[in-house]
Amino acid sequence: MDCKSKESEYLNLGKETLAFRMPDKKDLLELLKKTGPLISTSANPEGKKPALTVEEAKAYFGSNVDFYVDEGRLESLSSTLIKIENGKIVVLREGAVEIDTKMDK
Repeated sequence: MDCKSKESEYLNLGKETLAFRMPDKKDLLELLKKTGPLISTSANPEGKKPALTVEEAKAYFGSNVDFYVDEGRLESLSSTLIKIENGKIVVLREGAVEIDTKMDK
């Protein structure tokens, strides 16, 4: 999502876009219903492999993250990343969800 306003620079770190993630975990969805949207980093710094355990995430981010959710060792595929550009779906990264880009025609 385009996010070019000065007021939201702290969210997008100068990238001028924001990404949104919808977890497929009932307990996390319940938390979001109570708190509203949460701001979070990815499970890895850009260019690094995803953290598969809470220990790996803590090694990457330490106290820069307010709290961690320990779900044991993660075995799922990475998230699929898309963007909507000029009304069309562009797949940025193939992941757990398969996107049919023919749907946007």
